[in-house]
Amino acid sequence: GQNITLSDASSTFGTLALTGANVAVTDAGAVDLGVSTVSGTLGITSGGAVTDSGTLAITGVTTISASGQDITLSETASTFGTLALTGANVSVTEAAATDLGASTVSGTLGVISTGAVTDSGTLAIAGATTISASGQDITLSESASTFGTISVTGANVAITEAAATELGASTVSGTLGITSTGAITDSGTLAITGDATFTNSGGTDEAITLDDSGNVFTGSVTFATDSGSAVTIVDTTALDLVALSAASLNVTAGGAV
Repeated sequence: GQNITLSDASSTFGTLALTGANVAVTDAGAVDLGVSTVSGTLGITSGGAVTDSGTLAITGVTTISASGQDITLSETASTFGTLALTGANVSVTEAAATDLGASTVSGTLGVISTGAVTDSGTLAIAGATTISASGQDITLSESASTFGTISVTGANVAITEAAATELGASTVSGTLGITSTGAITDSGTLAITGDATFTNSGGTDEAITLDDSGNVFTGSVTFATDSGSAVTIVDTTALDLVALSAASLNVTAGGAV
């Protein structure tokens, strides 16, 4: 129940196994986190890569700052409070719901979660973003967030992006909602069971192009776009389109439209 503060910038450690309330550690080298139980917040500042070699049970906000370095937290039983991450290629596995706080990732972001995935801060992800939460909802609603290619596995999925949006291979067992300030495209197959809504009606006439040859839209598809936008969609099955206003519409379907 006591705080741990190791703040000397030149310190280096082997594996860190920590039990305390609010814990803050600065390491001038790489950081390996062993089995740790933190009843409050956890703050790690690292000059090298950050990894885990034991289960982490963190109740409060977890802030990991390793600018330009990889962060890999892969222990399947770990749990965290809100995760705020700064790093290069970042991979996190959590055995509970995952909340992503303000994070800056210069490479890829991978999140594996057994619960819902949400955001409570702006996400600035330069590389591909992969979120796997099979059977769970994914809601990334911070209006200023930006991503590389987004690939998702989940139930009901809603994503907002302050840039063009590229969807990678994704499997959604519920609904899909995409809100973007730019063009919306796909670079992988989309398998969407529920209704899908794609919105980019910002007045810039950006296109929506969902043309992967393997796409499956089982529910209805709604496009909320500008009247000057070009819309293209490919569906290997019958396609249920909700009325829309656009400059052009190109549909390829494997069944009735």
